[in-house]
Amino acid sequence: MDTITITDNPSKKEIRQLVYNRLAQALSEFQPLIKRKKFSKKINKATKLFADDIIKASLKSRVKNKKISEPEVEQEDDEDLDD
Repeated sequence: MDTITITDNPSKKEIRQLVYNRLAQALSEFQPLIKRKKFSKKINKATKLFADDIIKASLKSRVKNKKISEPEVEQEDDEDLDD
């Protein structure tokens, strides 16, 4: 699960795991400079911050896309029924 699309509907846990893996991979060259436990703890904190914003953004875009895809229903006037 390397890419997230709106149709995938990933859970919060899946998004956090994905962000954690990407951050750890991107910062892996700095891992030998810091103790493993401290490195993992800092990555977890950053993951929570990023994942929360990603979840909010994906929910907003889902709602926006849902509103766009739903056709507007036109209401008929009842004026013609009065005879």
